[in-house]
Amino acid sequence: MLVILAGALLAAFGPHVASNDYLASMASKHQRLHALGSPKVILVGGSNVAFGVDSEQLEEALCRPTVNMGIHASLGFRFMVDEVKEELGAGDVVIVALEYTNFSRPERTDDILYLLVDRYPAALRHIPMLDRPKIVLATLVMRLRTAWRGIRSKADEPPYDPTYRAEGFNERGDMVGHLELPRPDTALTELGIVHERLVTEEFYSYAEDLLKHAEVAGATVLFVAEPGPRGG
Repeated sequence: MLVILAGALLAAFGPHVASNDYLASMASKHQRLHALGSPKVILVGGSNVAFGVDSEQLEEALCRPTVNMGIHASLGFRFMVDEVKEELGAGDVVIVALEYTNFSRPERTDDILYLLVDRYPAALRHIPMLDRPKIVLATLVMRLRTAWRGIRSKADEPPYDPTYRAEGFNERGDMVGHLELPRPDTALTELGIVHERLVTEEFYSYAEDLLKHAEVAGATVLFVAEPGPRGG
């Protein structure tokens, strides 16, 4: 009983696992997704979509309000499908632009899920039931470690990265906060590299799930290449 009480107190009042609040933006993304009527445009993907799309221009071109659900590739394609499929309506257009890892590893249980649940507990409803106890327990353990580090010293806390912060997203879900920061001296991505794309059977099963929900709702799903940096 004491263990359960301690866990509840830690979940309610304990420090967040990381000082970076980038993943907290999931709350506002879901709020917009749920609030928008149909027809609308839903962007699905990882950080390539979060950083690489101008949703305002897309709205003007397609004459539909847009919500950018992109945030992190390591959430996995399974999670991305689960969080949008019940929100589809007639006339919706779902644009899926995935990083290569989502084709070969569509199911993920990486630390990023713990960090997401830490900042946005409602994300648990988009995670399979059998995985939830593990993720909740791991998140509580990570919070406990963070609290202990805070008591001892903050010297080992990673430096704050101003690029990844919840307030950097605009109302449509695009990350724009980095545009005000100095451009890095070195390129973050090499252009022209061809990556091997391994597509697993699991990926096809989740893609089919999304397509079935879209068909029932009267929505359209488009799979496109991931956004990349401009040359020059």
